[in-house]
Amino acid sequence: MIALVENIITRMESGHIITKKGDRYSPATLKNFKNIVPWLEYFEAENGRQESVFNTSDFFVNLKVFLTAQGLAKNSVAVMLQNLHAILRHEKAFSLLALDNVKTEMTTAVYTTIAELEFLSSLDLSETPGYDRVRDAYIMQCSVGLRFRDFKRVMSAINMYIVTSNNREYFKLKTAKAQEDVVIPVNSAATKILKKRSYDFGEMFSLQYYNSGIKWLGHRAGFTEPVCKNITKGGRMTQEFYEKWQLMGSHTARRSFATNAILAGLSETDVMKIGGWKSVAAFRRYLRADQLLSARSLAEHPFFK
Repeated sequence: MIALVENIITRMESGHIITKKGDRYSPATLKNFKNIVPWLEYFEAENGRQESVFNTSDFFVNLKVFLTAQGLAKNSVAVMLQNLHAILRHEKAFSLLALDNVKTEMTTAVYTTIAELEFLSSLDLSETPGYDRVRDAYIMQCSVGLRFRDFKRVMSAINMYIVTSNNREYFKLKTAKAQEDVVIPVNSAATKILKKRSYDFGEMFSLQYYNSGIKWLGHRAGFTEPVCKNITKGGRMTQEFYEKWQLMGSHTARRSFATNAILAGLSETDVMKIGGWKSVAAFRRYLRADQLLSARSLAEHPFFK
């Protein structure tokens, strides 16, 4: 099994196996695929070598049980099984069934409110220019909602992606992951930063530096309210408490964009189109104010007057 998986991944890397869309697999996807190999080695060491001809349904069930027993989070197990399924579908000798019993769970995540973004914007970071750039980048990303990969591409060559129509500026690009054409209005917060930086943000930083900087900013701004993070590990629901800044990162910006836009009254259809989301289900996983939205609606009911 391990040799087979490694062989398929090698053919993906060389371009001999391509995606359903006809593209080569991205380095990020290949990295995720490779993450399953050490766990397969561990599994085979405990359960014996898996032959090339075997019951794939039983194999996935047994692997799921094994990974869960190692104390992995439910989402980690689900992602690994889904990735392995995606790899093995290229082996014609297998008859793979859908992974109907492999489900992810909604993770506990945070978003940055409009008021918090305004407070971040007001911070005097003149003595820490590096974090000043991170702050500006984060507010920009919260304004446009792009994934970091697309955001980094845009910020590295801003003028290549700016278009003007009726005296308004927009970012126009094709997203890397979904290959969606998106046009995003540049709001006042983003315009202020573009003018501050003279439409030249310079070389963008790495994702690791950016995520670390966002956490520093959150701590500096005093975003310390406790957040209970529910996660299933080893088949059991656990609770861990963090301060809000500890859970902030690049993806918080995309989540903030979606949530703040919906709270402001934009339709799901419009926000999905701007942000490049293809399905309602995928989009709603980004929202972190469903209960607040419901409460706002209920608050208008005569019962709560």
